[in-house]
Amino acid sequence: VAGAGCTGLFTDDFENNIFDWRSIKPAWIETEGNLVGTPTGKKAIALAPETFAGCLNCKFRSVISFTEGQAGKVWILSHFVDKKNTLELKIKSNGKMKLIEKENGSRRQKVKGFYELLPNTFYTVDVDFDGTNIIVSVDGNPVISTPPVGNLQSGTLGFQSKFTTLS
Repeated sequence: VAGAGCTGLFTDDFENNIFDWRSIKPAWIETEGNLVGTPTGKKAIALAPETFAGCLNCKFRSVISFTEGQAGKVWILSHFVDKKNTLELKIKSNGKMKLIEKENGSRRQKVKGFYELLPNTFYTVDVDFDGTNIIVSVDGNPVISTPPVGNLQSGTLGFQSKFTTLS
């Protein structure tokens, strides 16, 4: 996560094999440079350590990979305060994406995008809010760009996985 005018506001390379993230739903491990979530039941959810207080104008960069085909779904959570106040990027393994902005439990907007994804391939996904627009890109290619509808709040980041192991 990089904030305005700085780099590396919060980073984790997942190299120490110690799971120090907040696990909301179980089955997350840190191994071989990856944070890996395998749902037991419906979802696996992990949030950055509470020591990271979040930021407002920042870029959330994640490198993700799906292990299965068409059913898998992952979410990159940014500006996460709680499940009622967040900006989330839902990515399906078939490449369909939805950027969803939630405020006080209401969905303020949903913007769709698409990027072709292959299983077992790592992709760099950026969710960037520059103070004016939310820009989603995959491997440097813009996929979604929109101004926020509500008032984005400073919050942490996290991941959610459903029907797939997320690395």
